[in-house]
Amino acid sequence: MSTMSKKKPSPLRRGFHAMCGAVRCVRDLFVCGAAGAIGGYPGCALAPVTCDFTGAYKASRTHVDGVRELPSAALLSSSLLTQKPRVSAPSTVRGAAVVGRIDEDVECEFGDELPVGSNLLLPRGFGHGEWNGTVPKDSISSFSSQNPKILISLVVLSVGLLILSFYMTRYFYLQPITVLRSSSSFNPWFGEQSDLSRWITPPSTLMHTMSDEELFWRASFVPEIKQCPYKRVPKVAFMFLTRGPLPLHPLWEKFFEGHKGRYSIYVHSLPDYHPDFPPNSVFYRRQIPSQVVMWGDRSICDAERRLLANALLDLSNERFVLLSESCIPIYGFSIIYQYLVKSRYSFVGSFDDPRPFGRGRYRPNMAPEVNITQWRKGPQWFEVDRKLAIDIIKDTKYYAKFKEFCKPPCYMDEHYIPTMFTVESPDLIANRSVTWVDWSRGGSHPATFGKGDINEAFLKRITEEQKCLHNNQPSSICFLFARKFSPSTLEPLLQFAPSLFGLDQ
Repeated sequence: MSTMSKKKPSPLRRGFHAMCGAVRCVRDLFVCGAAGAIGGYPGCALAPVTCDFTGAYKASRTHVDGVRELPSAALLSSSLLTQKPRVSAPSTVRGAAVVGRIDEDVECEFGDELPVGSNLLLPRGFGHGEWNGTVPKDSISSFSSQNPKILISLVVLSVGLLILSFYMTRYFYLQPITVLRSSSSFNPWFGEQSDLSRWITPPSTLMHTMSDEELFWRASFVPEIKQCPYKRVPKVAFMFLTRGPLPLHPLWEKFFEGHKGRYSIYVHSLPDYHPDFPPNSVFYRRQIPSQVVMWGDRSICDAERRLLANALLDLSNERFVLLSESCIPIYGFSIIYQYLVKSRYSFVGSFDDPRPFGRGRYRPNMAPEVNITQWRKGPQWFEVDRKLAIDIIKDTKYYAKFKEFCKPPCYMDEHYIPTMFTVESPDLIANRSVTWVDWSRGGSHPATFGKGDINEAFLKRITEEQKCLHNNQPSSICFLFARKFSPSTLEPLLQFAPSLFGLDQ
């Protein structure tokens, strides 16, 4: 048998170990004492000898061949005597709680459990020499047969040990242990901003990483209570579908001037185009995440839906107008704003064209969702209210049909929206567009105007020769925008704009 030697511990470590020993000793006293008082606990045995706190657990415990070596002055407790025994013999100890001081090194092998309520009394000679764990039968007795004063003594001893441990903790000034919490990457929305402003404040930037599917889902949220709990100023969303630059943007800058808070701007251009608008421009950072668009392809409708979805993220946007880089306004902002915001209808051109370029593009596979009598055609440049804008981006019924069966010479951007609204919401559209174009020159595309076309007579013809219904009442204002104007028209347009369009007001 060998005695293990260790470096003398510091006072701080001795105090800490003494406190631990006191707590364990008190625990064992209560467990064994209380168990005996109520009739015993299987395998609970007690050695009524003095506990030694000074040397408690100060030496390392080793386990060799299933045999525990317990150095001298070691405090034995249930935490030490729970190893499954290698040797089993009658009248030996297993799973017992032994509290006491062993004056010399001993080797203990633990065998069978003691009977219920047994009390292990270590004979005087057990503290000397080697002990193989065998316990004489006369050293086992029932705790319940002992003097009840023993239990009282244990309680008093326990209280004293607790007081002693607190005193030693204070004396050696043990520093509290700081528990470090790992930060979580999950930040619920109410942890960031829990008031109403989170829902009504538009995104600080238009760029995001949402897919179209995620974007359309997010944009489709609709408040069911129509009465707003805050002061809401309706805005008009101007959505520009372009290939790249906006050559007429100086005219639009003048149009928007002085009307901040009543409009929003969204630009869908080719992904590889990077605009260089200055920070004071109304078009600065108004580009949305875009994808490649092929004219005449369904990707045009995808871009239109993408523009609508991004604009719907701003709850203040009430009207949504689709424009191109060749569009110009033909009235001042206030006139256009009032005309759209006060309209009970959305402006979507929709008509039944019996010619090959109309019904001739219909495919029988469109049924039963769309039959040939519901097939409609209309200009691409629409204006819709918020309800119909949501209907467009949330639609999967008609979009899936058009995506599969409307291919050239069927052009989805000319048929999809007019047909869907004719079937679903015929009473909500005015069946006309607010964007003027000139088809008088013939061909498959409207006329494009250059610098030489711009004069006073030409502009008056656009604005004065109009007759239509607005909210079911006769109106002399029918078109609010016009196209197609080439970049060369910018200079003369800026010259005529103040007087003809009221852009200086």
